[in-house]
Order: sequence, then structure tokens, then C-alpha cells
Amino acid sequence: MKKSVSKILPFVLACVLQVAPLLRTVLMQAREIAPSAWAVVFRIGAGAIGVLGFDAVSSASSIAISPVTATNGVSYVGTVTYSGSHAGSVSSMMLSNVCMSSQLNFLAGLKISYAGVNKASVTGIPTNSGTFPFTLKIWDGTCSGLSDVRSTSIIIAPTNAALAPPSFTSPPQSVTAQETSDVLFSAGAYGNPTPSYTWYLGVPIPANQIGTGSSLNRTAVGLTSAGVYTVVAANSQGTSTATAYLTVCDTAGSNPLGFHYTNYFTVSNALVLRSFMTNFPTATNTYKWQYNFADITTFSTSGSNLTLAANQIYAGHSGIYSVVFNSVLPGGNVIVNQQEYDSYWAFGVPPAITSA
Repeated sequence: MKKSVSKILPFVLACVLQVAPLLRTVLMQAREIAPSAWAVVFRIGAGAIGVLGFDAVSSASSIAISPVTATNGVSYVGTVTYSGSHAGSVSSMMLSNVCMSSQLNFLAGLKISYAGVNKASVTGIPTNSGTFPFTLKIWDGTCSGLSDVRSTSIIIAPTNAALAPPSFTSPPQSVTAQETSDVLFSAGAYGNPTPSYTWYLGVPIPANQIGTGSSLNRTAVGLTSAGVYTVVAANSQGTSTATAYLTVCDTAGSNPLGFHYTNYFTVSNALVLRSFMTNFPTATNTYKWQYNFADITTFSTSGSNLTLAANQIYAGHSGIYSVVFNSVLPGGNVIVNQQEYDSYWAFGVPPAITSA
């Protein structure tokens, strides 16, 4: 019986690996994987294992346009940059389900065109004022293959506007990133004169300053990069502040350039899923775990880790393992509410040559 099972398992694994990309596609379309708007570290460790590689679900990517502010009636040239762990594999972009194989109408007076790899160009003379959100679809083929969808905004200031202090109309978006990947934050505030931007890791004090400009690029992020990021917009009329959070994930694989990560793990070996949330030191953090979106633990302050015993690691137990976070400050102020991080795991055995 054991011999027959050992022969079947490689075929089971092969089936799992064939289904995994389809499941990833369905998962990504069915529910946007945006685990947490807060600072979370998700660590996946193992004991006595042979890791086959991974291709993990992530929200590491983002887009930003620079300069973020244009002026109505004034010539504008800007660059849209897609950033994240798989930015180097981008081959095309799409706007409103139309492939950017040529220059497309973007906003009134503006056109957009794909500029190669992870960039697009916006040019023209805008004829409307306001804050305009837009969404691009990113592809690793010629508008085919694996895709990602990201949004940001451009601010078009009115001509001869009255003096005004900054006000964030396009605040920075929180990002979840695989360790060693690059992360791009961007922000936009309306103000007259046009605001300048300063970025801080943590609270906005001089010792924490890490960058200037409407975008902040963090290269090769590590676990210590997780936390709150603050951007201050300032002009002669005043200042405005906005925050975002970076989550860094550390998985037991070796391919941070993969699109939607899947973790492959050898059967009959114990697996420990570890998570850690960084935020306000006085907060109370609780965690619970899910398997295929059904609870397998209840919320507790000591539940940051999930241990799967060796006898739980088998092909039929492959699926989506999620950790859900809550964080509450003294007095009941909820700063993280039901935030979720999902990771897909395929359990099987590596292929082996049994005869030559």
C-alpha cells in the first residue's frame, strides 16, 4: 500500500500544480488581495523540509505618476511607473480594456502611451481641472498572460487659482511587499503654490526623513522596512499630512520576481506559518487563521503563529491559508479591523527518477 501511494503522490502533485495557476487566477479576480492597510510582517518557516519554490499572492505592486500635478492649459509631460517585485517582467499595459499598442486618449487634452517595460508616458495640454483617478492593467505578455491591476490619480490645478494650503486628494496607498522587492509610494495634494513633499519612516521628525518628492521608492525592502510611512505636503500657505503602511512578507521560497506567489511544500513535514504586526506599541493585537476562508482558530493575542503538523501536510490539504488581524488602542480606538493576508500552498512531493 505504501509503495502504491508513493507512486501516486507525484501524479497528485502534478495535478495540484496544474490547478494552482487556475486557482490563483480565480482568486485574484474574485477578491482583490489587499491584505492590510497597516504594518504587518508575515513570515513562513519550516522544520525538516525541502522547499520546491514559490510563486506567492502579493499586493507588492503599485503605480505612480510624476509629476503628480499638472496645470489646466499648460503643457504637461509625465511618467507613470509600475513598481513591485515583478516590474521587470512587464511587457505591455492596458487602459480601459484597450491595449496601449499606440497612443490613446487619456484625459481631456492628454494622451497616454506605453513607454516600455514598467513605464507609460502622458503628454498634452489638459483642459479640465480636478483630481482624476485612473487604472491601468499590467501584463507580462502583449496584453495577454499574467496581469495586475493598479490605480492612482493625477491632479490638474486650475489656471490662476487662488492661494490655498495643501490638501491630499490622492493620499498614498498602503502596500504589501515580498522581502527584497522594491516598493513605490506616491501621493498627491492640491495646493497653490504647488506643494513640495517630504517623506518620513514613522512620525514626521527630522531624524526620520527618508525622501522628498511626490513619490518614494524603497528598494530591496526588509522586515525592518515594515511600518507607517508619513508624507507631508507643504507650501507657503500651510501643510498637510497623510500616512500609509508597508507590510513585508517573508516566505520560504526563492523567487520574489514571480507574479502571484504560490508556495510549494513537501508532504509529511511540519510547517509553521508565522505572522507579526508592527504598529503602535500600546495596541492590543489579535490574530486568527483560516483555511480556504473558513476559520480554523479564533482570535487571540497569542495566535500569531499557526503550526501544521507533519500529518496535516498532504496533497488534499493544499489551499489558501489566511491570517486575519485586529489591532485596538487603549480606549477602544480600532486601528486595524479584520485585515487579512492570504497565501496559497501546494503540498506534494518533488519528482524523482525511479528508473533509467
